[in-house]
Amino acid sequence: MKYLLIIFAIIFCAEVSYPQNYTVKGTVRDLYSGQSISEVKVMLPSDKFNAETDSLGNFTLRNIPEGEYPVTFSRIGYSSKTVALRLLPEKEDAVLEIQLMPMPVTLQDVYVTSMRYGKNISEIPLPMEVMTGSEIEKIAAVSVSDLLKNKPGVALQRDGIWGTSVSIRGLSRAGIVTLIDGNRIETATDISAGLSLIDVNNIERIEVIKGAASSLYGTGALGGIVNIISKTGHYSDSFKTGGSISSGYNTVNKNGFGNASLSAGAKRWFAHLSGSLRDAGNVKTPRGTLSNSQFKDNSFAADLGFKPLTDNELKVNYQRVYATNVGIPGGGSLFPANALVRYPSEERRLFSAEYNIQNISANFLKLSAKYYYQYILRNVENIPGTVTKTPAQNGQPAKQTSVLMITPNARHYTNGLQLQTDWTFGERNYVIAGVDAWQRQLDSRRERKIQVAMLNARGDSVVKVNNQIVGERPLPESRFRSIGFFAQDEVTLIKNKLKVTLGGRYDQITIKNDSVANPVYTVLNGVRNNAPAVTSSWSSGKANNHSWSANADLLYSFMKGGNLNFNVARSFRAPSLEERFKYIDQGNVVYLGDINLKPEDGFSTDAGVRIFNEAFSVEFNVFLNSLTNMVVDKPSTYEGRPAFISSNVGKARLYGFDLSAEFNPFRDYVCYMLTSYVSGRDVDKDLDLPQMPPLNGKLGLRLPVMEYANVDLSATVFAAQNNVAPGEMKTPGYAYFDLYLNSVPVDLAGSHVTFFAGVENITDKAYRNHLASNRGLLNVEPGRNFFLKMSLNW
Repeated sequence: MKYLLIIFAIIFCAEVSYPQNYTVKGTVRDLYSGQSISEVKVMLPSDKFNAETDSLGNFTLRNIPEGEYPVTFSRIGYSSKTVALRLLPEKEDAVLEIQLMPMPVTLQDVYVTSMRYGKNISEIPLPMEVMTGSEIEKIAAVSVSDLLKNKPGVALQRDGIWGTSVSIRGLSRAGIVTLIDGNRIETATDISAGLSLIDVNNIERIEVIKGAASSLYGTGALGGIVNIISKTGHYSDSFKTGGSISSGYNTVNKNGFGNASLSAGAKRWFAHLSGSLRDAGNVKTPRGTLSNSQFKDNSFAADLGFKPLTDNELKVNYQRVYATNVGIPGGGSLFPANALVRYPSEERRLFSAEYNIQNISANFLKLSAKYYYQYILRNVENIPGTVTKTPAQNGQPAKQTSVLMITPNARHYTNGLQLQTDWTFGERNYVIAGVDAWQRQLDSRRERKIQVAMLNARGDSVVKVNNQIVGERPLPESRFRSIGFFAQDEVTLIKNKLKVTLGGRYDQITIKNDSVANPVYTVLNGVRNNAPAVTSSWSSGKANNHSWSANADLLYSFMKGGNLNFNVARSFRAPSLEERFKYIDQGNVVYLGDINLKPEDGFSTDAGVRIFNEAFSVEFNVFLNSLTNMVVDKPSTYEGRPAFISSNVGKARLYGFDLSAEFNPFRDYVCYMLTSYVSGRDVDKDLDLPQMPPLNGKLGLRLPVMEYANVDLSATVFAAQNNVAPGEMKTPGYAYFDLYLNSVPVDLAGSHVTFFAGVENITDKAYRNHLASNRGLLNVEPGRNFFLKMSLNW
């Protein structure tokens, strides 16, 4: 009962903290064209009040106390503008008409939330990349990884065309935390798919922290995080509706796609719906058609916002992505060379509910609580095409064993709870503190269909055929639970000059597994046996990991539009359920886990400089990341077959740099470049680490065409990768060219339509991606692609 009284007291305080409040609304337009501008961030100091313009350029700020405030309007592609706002007693609510000047150079005017509270990216001490919605709609992309591959320090990894992931500064898969709207995506990383189960047409922006972030997000954030922010609805002073329809086509794989969204909102509520369909055939490459690279998927998303009380908000979100007949060309390293592998079905479902209370007192800014549930289904169909002949021996006849099909499947259930409080103490300290708890449950199964042909004495004809099905559990039913307590303090030491951020986190991780004996059952010529002879087993068990992480960040503004940043961090990663329990046998090598693996520990440092103004912008960072107790698949044998067993090894060191720059030589022409480099070494063995992207860069030019369209022409260059791990292939260098075009929005009966087109890999260059060709037989990237997209918004 006393807890209910506390909650009601907090709500009451939220109602009475500011008895005299005002509403500020207005419209933001382009200074030259007069067209309304969407996605403009409208911010007051201390992040207590902020809003974003809708598709018609309108915004509303509510419940603002009387006083004088600077209001900042910012959007990528425009020069920021700050106006003075005076809200005095007995004055009416304010209405603002704002005009922003287009800027060819991309300034650091992007509002981000991956620090667990909203800030302009120029005020973030960590190295971060952002892919905005306007950037996303200009290019053709199958997955989130395709969208991020041209960001410095981020590289594309492939297990197929649909199945992709990213590497951040040389760390990938289990070393990166992936989030959708702040909710963890937990699934197996042996074959990429986590970033493929996202609707690219429903993304507002993507935020990437490059470097250790365990003090904010816990286990796994050794290399950084990828946070995908979905599109959502907006509140409005009066009832309003809106929507969009988009469609397009890619020639490289005959991929047709479409998306439709609807939204409605009023003063106390909003609703947003979105749905997409895609259907793609096999990809064309300069060396011919890449067989088994097709896919088909659909997605649906719905979110609802409701304000039951002043400064109180409830948000509910649902997402579903479903894919069928997804090919895995080349098979990946898990499968035999001649295997035909696909996902018959893949599915991700997410439900989340979040309640926020703001402006509880002058110091207590925000209390938020969120629950989320995520379900991921992964089915694999593997036709390995392996045939083994055994000669007659010990009185047994010769036989020929054919593995007809292997069908593993896994269900991943993740439940999470987040509680966070935001505080200010004076004008110098912004503090966040909270609890982040989640549990992943894994239920995996596998069937192997085998045909055993008994041969005659000469071994040249079949005497008898036995058809057998073997049912197994590749991993025991297991659970991974993490409870983390975090706190962070952003301290302003010198106003507008020097900020220091200190953070820490403690995590308790519990891993449990049930006992299992393999095979679970067999079926021989139609007769099922539920108690077959046991060949492998796991006993029930439990393991506990405790770990701490911390960060110290510094941001120093040495000039207007220029700052230095430096950060050090300790991070960790508790080994996953797959690394602890896996028993993967897909007909090639066997992969085995170890429940007693120790957590990986990381210590990273990063230093950088940013300069951004209307003529040019530069961002440069250098980094060093040292890891201990790295988990690797160590070569071994299992029952006479080659095997890899998860093991802790010694130390590793990764270092390198990222650089991006833009320059406006004259008029609206912009030259831009980016480059990145990473080197990874196994310190104990003095060997190169595997899966390190080579030195790479991009040069490009953006320019307008007669005020009706914009053109972006670029060249992407990768150096040869000769520093490889034992057994890893070297990759030659290459370059390819891309051309992108987009029209300016055209008004059409109260709505506006925009066209996008382009040519990717203009010269149809044949090349290998080092991070794809070293995981299987996928040794050539897609060829020349012409694409066309249309977007209608109202």
